[in-house]
Amino acid sequence: MPAAATVRRSEEPMIWLLHGRPGTGKTHVLKYVRELFENFLGYVQGIDFQFTAFQATNAADIKGETLHAACGLTKDMDCLETACTPDTAQRIAHWRWLIADEVGMISARLLGQVETRTRRTVPNAGQFKHDAMGNVRPFAGLNVLFSGDFRQLPPPEGGFLADLPAKLQAPGKTATGAAERDPLVDLGQGIFWEGAVQGVTELFERVRCKDDWWNEVVDELRDGKLSEKNHKYLHGRPVEGCTLSQEERRSRKRLVDGP
Repeated sequence: MPAAATVRRSEEPMIWLLHGRPGTGKTHVLKYVRELFENFLGYVQGIDFQFTAFQATNAADIKGETLHAACGLTKDMDCLETACTPDTAQRIAHWRWLIADEVGMISARLLGQVETRTRRTVPNAGQFKHDAMGNVRPFAGLNVLFSGDFRQLPPPEGGFLADLPAKLQAPGKTATGAAERDPLVDLGQGIFWEGAVQGVTELFERVRCKDDWWNEVVDELRDGKLSEKNHKYLHGRPVEGCTLSQEERRSRKRLVDGP
């Protein structure tokens, strides 16, 4: 691809999704993004950019912080009623990039809280906060990169980002598990369904695991269609017509027998 073809044709801040099944290299891409920021652009984490994830373990893997910590949020439903600390507000006001890993774990409500926090915290005089029409941009003009896989278990509460927002559903329909609509859930889902996210880069090639059988199992679990054959292999049960050696069959038993 010619270098000129990689240049964006828009001056709008970028909001993008890096998506792919497990093992396709999403985390590796984020390492290169960090290398670009720190080694070539001279950016500093926490000042110019912020790496985040929902869980602390995932945040540690990418040398970042949890979304709650980075944005000065708590787990309380009304956490936006309390302003963040001056130090947190100052950091958010300086950010140019926000990277959110494992986006499938992030509830729609939490993303709505993050968007609201940035919009309220970035000063109105911020260079990128408003578009040419004077409207506040999503995330107050931050560049945002989401990374993850929506074909995994959804968050237990707070709305799933991949669910169709209520306003886009047929009359009488509601999103998964939603009895009463939460404005923050609608805001979070709207970021993905109403044009704020400008595009998707999908990764397909598996680079982490070269075991074809295990990749097959992962894909079946991801699709919610675990085959009877692989269910038996995982439990160490006989499989009709199996030609594997005893050692190979033992290696496929991944579940520990209960009492």
